Amino acid sequence: MILGDGIAALSTLAILILYLTGQLAIWHLYLAASINGGFAQIQQLAYIVLTMVGSLLLESEKLLELRSSPNKSVANVSSWSEDVCCN
Repeated sequence: MILGDGIAALSTLAILILYLTGQLAIWHLYLAASINGGFAQIQQLAYIVLTMVGSLLLESEKLLELRSSPNKSVANVSSWSEDVCCN
């Protein structure tokens, strides 16, 4: 995710430098947009995977906590299951 943001910053800086030196051409803008678009897609996929894996890990940790503690009441278990299924 940091790589995508870094590439976007570098391409913006390159466009600025080309503009200030008077060498900016339309193909520079197309190239920067295509590179930014490719890295944005990779960043979006990484974010989706991160949120999916994070939620799975969180659920498994909560389940282990419920299984390891014999003093948990049925009310706590049922409220947790409602949170998991309904959110």
